[in-house]
Amino acid sequence: MKKSKTINNQDGTWTVFDPNNRTTATIIKIQEFGFLSSNVSTRYRIDVKGKTIASMIENFQTAKSVASNHLAAI
Repeated sequence: MKKSKTINNQDGTWTVFDPNNRTTATIIKIQEFGFLSSNVSTRYRIDVKGKTIASMIENFQTAKSVASNHLAAI
């Protein structure tokens, strides 16, 4: 069983590719700004086939793991 691959698209998105079933998920970076510009919070959302499967994830590695596990279950 091959591992999934993560590709940085350089536009605030990453594509996670599962070579076993040839499906992809997109991780989208969301930056939230508070009242002060120093309060910038980064969160991630995961889309598969145009549908959001998870959102408001605070850590990129967690988002990557959720995407990989979801693709392996398809």
